[in-house]
Amino acid sequence: NPFVLYLTGMARPTGSATLYVAKGNPGAAMPYTNWSMAAADIQLAIDFSLAGDTILVSNGVYDAGGRANFPPGSALTNRVAIHKPVAVRSVNGPEFTSIKGAWHSSTTNGNTAIRCVYMTNGATLAGVTLTNGATRQESGDGGYGGGVWCPTTNAAVSNCWIFGNLAGSGGGAFRGTLYNCELSGNVHHGAMQSVLYNCTLSKNSGYDGGGAAECYLYNCALSQNTAETVGGGATGCELYNCSLLFNMAAIYGGGA
Repeated sequence: NPFVLYLTGMARPTGSATLYVAKGNPGAAMPYTNWSMAAADIQLAIDFSLAGDTILVSNGVYDAGGRANFPPGSALTNRVAIHKPVAVRSVNGPEFTSIKGAWHSSTTNGNTAIRCVYMTNGATLAGVTLTNGATRQESGDGGYGGGVWCPTTNAAVSNCWIFGNLAGSGGGAFRGTLYNCELSGNVHHGAMQSVLYNCTLSKNSGYDGGGAAECYLYNCALSQNTAETVGGGATGCELYNCSLLFNMAAIYGGGA
């Protein structure tokens, strides 16, 4: 973090750099600029990074640690907070690299829940699985985006699997722009207020808009999503060249 950086006197060169992360690396040492000294945790590399840097993440399930106060003022903990406009991406794709949040011990959503990822404007995330994330129960910033929370659509998530997350709204993703992602098994929307390109949304559920709510979707496939009221596949969305198959709603608009 910035305080540790100050104490060590470690100076960062100007210009963008590539930093490395290898889970549990016993040889971890700043400035994390090769695999032998790779950061042992994603957050350490982000905290040390500068705008424009790329952070390469090796295989593993990243399920320890966390950071609160992102978005500013929120008490909800994020497993990873990408609070700078940097690019975080895995080396080998979502099959091998996961960021795992945590559910509240008794109620799934609650004060001890941990969201998978927070992303600021200009940040990018590529090639990871986001799973098991959850939020607090109340509405507002602490209740949105169990998998990923973005302040606007000016944060990009690509080639990610967003599976099995829960939130008051936007269980899989809240805002952000998603490319070539799979969203499945998320509760209270696969995505909310997001822009999605070439994404697959399946088996998500919610009070309304099981697959997507208040989103723009381009060339996406929505299947087997369910809603307790309306819009099994989507509600309040604009869809272009999308397919909707086997979605269900209890009242009306099984597809959209």
